[in-house]
Amino acid sequence: MRKTASALGYAVIAAGLATCLPLPAYAAGDTTGSTSNAGDSSTATAESGPATPALDAPSGGLLARSGIDGGITDLRDHLLAAYGVPEAKTPGPAWRFTPSLKAGVTYTDNAGLSNTGQSGAADAFFDLTPGIIVRHDEQPVEVDLSYRPTAHIYVQSGNYSQVEQNFDGHALATVWPGWVYFDVRGTASQQSVFGSTAASSQQNQGPGNRQTTTTGSISPYIAHGFGDSGVLQAGYGYIISDTGNPSYANTYQPFPGAPPGLYASSTLTTQRGFASFTTGEGLGRVQNRVNLDSNFYSGTITLNNAERITVSDEASYAINRYIAAVGQVGYENLSYPNIGYSYRGPTGSGGATFTPNVTSKLTLQYRYVDGKGGVFAQGSWQVSPRIRVFGGYSEGISSSQQDAQNSLLSADATTTGASANRLVAGPLLDSASSAGADQQINAVKRLDMSASWLLDRDVLTLSLNHEDRAPVGNAMAGQPLALPSVSINASAGWQHDLRENLSLAVAANYNTSQSGFAGGGTLDTVSVSLGLTRVLNATLSASLRYEGRMTLNSSQGFAVATNASDTQNSVSLLVTKQF
Repeated sequence: MRKTASALGYAVIAAGLATCLPLPAYAAGDTTGSTSNAGDSSTATAESGPATPALDAPSGGLLARSGIDGGITDLRDHLLAAYGVPEAKTPGPAWRFTPSLKAGVTYTDNAGLSNTGQSGAADAFFDLTPGIIVRHDEQPVEVDLSYRPTAHIYVQSGNYSQVEQNFDGHALATVWPGWVYFDVRGTASQQSVFGSTAASSQQNQGPGNRQTTTTGSISPYIAHGFGDSGVLQAGYGYIISDTGNPSYANTYQPFPGAPPGLYASSTLTTQRGFASFTTGEGLGRVQNRVNLDSNFYSGTITLNNAERITVSDEASYAINRYIAAVGQVGYENLSYPNIGYSYRGPTGSGGATFTPNVTSKLTLQYRYVDGKGGVFAQGSWQVSPRIRVFGGYSEGISSSQQDAQNSLLSADATTTGASANRLVAGPLLDSASSAGADQQINAVKRLDMSASWLLDRDVLTLSLNHEDRAPVGNAMAGQPLALPSVSINASAGWQHDLRENLSLAVAANYNTSQSGFAGGGTLDTVSVSLGLTRVLNATLSASLRYEGRMTLNSSQGFAVATNASDTQNSVSLLVTKQF
């Protein structure tokens, strides 16, 4: 809304003006953009240690996905929170509870649209979303939590009715200031089973293509600063992720002869031990980080008894206040015994970190990890006070559930209830949205690039997500299974404040997916949305929204065949009340 945009617009300008400020002379560039993908815990050098130490993200593997869903209501607030623009402090209690209730009705001309070619008749359904946001930003317990379950109640197709879980929470308890901390976090959301959909919006997916993914972690750890010498972090993590798919997917065979269970519901538990020491300012232009990260997996099908253990030594040298040379050497033990794939050998990387201003950081390297070499890039660049570009490119061995756990540990909850990818300072995307979620272990090449332009009354966004997945090892029961796939997702969004209390939101998305099933195939889809939101008073708003989806091209060789004529049009009326 215009009223919100004005206040937050000044925050964006203030953040952008910070780009004119120089960095401290010869500050050593940290190694957070290197092979480890670790979070930055090197900022604190005081004897008492960091005030709010970030939990290190897992080493190796892929970058968590990032991007922008242009159809999100209050897109400006969503972006600013993900970018880390500080929220204006207002007097009030330390604990803040913001309950809300959203109610709506939707008419669709194809209620059963799904990527399995199951078409459904026209129907209407009611949505009811009670929600609450809980925040507490003072020690000893800091909390950011959002819970918004949605009940979809169909008028005619009662078997489509369901309750959709949406949860995002993070709590950090300071047990012993400067020494002992306890990190608890979790997410629950719906994703596409088979992919081939918009980057994050699932409303135009049929019930047969929705899965609920729940991921949580508990991590007690120590973090302590030793003056200018450096910062120590060590701890234990227990991470669990559960994927609940439609019942038919448990025995679904994407093509004749394929082993069933590739899209089955599954659970993965990970026990993680980690330790690192990052040097401080005592070494001047040089910074060094020694890191150990061990992950032991227990789950269904391909991931049972798998493990990933990495040991590395990373170093950076600040050439000047803007450029630092970075490099890493290490050793990795990667093993997936159920599919006969492993790598035990050296890892390494070399490149540079660029810090053009205090709100920007870009890392570019060539790295060798998971037994494969490739380019690695990540970062966020505040091009001007109003324009920001962020994203990354990475390659590695991973699975859908490992991606979900990596995303959880690489993210922070925000004031809007959504997650931010702290490694690139941008919004986090569901890991399985575009490429789908199967149980295969894949060699993945992932590119995420996004840009936003925030004006006084307008927000414009662009996002591009590309993922290339090729299976490694053998499938279940030793059966070879060729499941290479490529997905490209491009989206654009525009929000405009028509008046102080009225805004327009337009978004468009194009997705193309190619699969190696049965000789190969292609699925191309396009979706659009158009919405009007009216603020009725300080706590009440109403929205009218249209969403449309069309399959432009499909072939039976694709993993999940669809009808070329599949289309879906939906019109929704929603009312949101905050208490």
